[in-house]
Amino acid sequence: MQNERDSLGARAWFFIGSLALLLVVGILAYQLLSGGDEPVRKSHTGSLDLGAATQAEDASTDPGRAAGTAEPTFAAAARVPAKNVSSAEETAEAADSRVQVAARPADDPYLDGLALLSRGEPGEAVEIFRKVLEAKPEHVPCRVNLARALLADQQPHQALVEALKAERLDETNPDAIRVVGRCRHELGQADLAAKAYLRAIRLDHDDAWAMNNLGLVRIEQQRFDLAVYPLARAAQLLPGERAVQNNLGVALERTGHYAAAEAAYRAAVAADSTDARVLANLRRVTPLLARDVPFDLALAAAGFVKSLEVETASAEGAVDDLSHRAEETARP
Repeated sequence: MQNERDSLGARAWFFIGSLALLLVVGILAYQLLSGGDEPVRKSHTGSLDLGAATQAEDASTDPGRAAGTAEPTFAAAARVPAKNVSSAEETAEAADSRVQVAARPADDPYLDGLALLSRGEPGEAVEIFRKVLEAKPEHVPCRVNLARALLADQQPHQALVEALKAERLDETNPDAIRVVGRCRHELGQADLAAKAYLRAIRLDHDDAWAMNNLGLVRIEQQRFDLAVYPLARAAQLLPGERAVQNNLGVALERTGHYAAAEAAYRAAVAADSTDARVLANLRRVTPLLARDVPFDLALAAAGFVKSLEVETASAEGAVDDLSHRAEETARP
């Protein structure tokens, strides 16, 4: 009898011990699981914060997005949204158009087309320019502006046809050749665009927009060292143009010339303090000044100008000739 009681007692204590062990294991498991939630939440929050920072950095450092373009309705690559397009040169042309209107008869339809183009009505401008060309097919400025209007109307292939016609009519017209470059650029033909810009520069050593566009092509091709020289000269010619100064800043920053890049970004901000991308560029480059590689922009611009005096056998076969010569001449 005593043995049975002892056996029952042992079983009871075993049962109680088992329950206690299960309780302890349950508590430990709960703590382990509940303790794992916090790192998961931190990791998730960290991922969101990092993602936002990465997106902001991408938007501000991507050269295509950061760089402004010389003329409107310009998107050199699919990643560049249309809203990031600069209208710098169109503004300059609109001012020229107003001067021409004051100096010419009020009933000149060509001037009506220019006025429509400057007001952002390219479709109507196209119709007027085509009517003018029906009567005067060799009117080169009209054909050049027809190409510009077609670009603004999102018709780059037709724009190229008209720009090439204008170039054939006057092979010494830098405006026609620069617009050929714009059309090529819009169509993704970067090397052909660079050749056209280079030809325009050879015809007009002060064609700042062709220099800016050539620099922009190089930025988009990640060839920042070649972009610096034409942009340095363009910034001398157009010191108050946001697009030019911002492009120059991008090229300088990507080649480690942070102090010169900061100065270019500040000039861009002075020209337009509302452009968030330019402000982001300036904020990004300022902490990098301690790692600056000095660069003489005036010397770079002078080297580019000097390189224009050197004739080459074939401009078509020497796309980077001017920039390479400028680099040899200007690098301190």
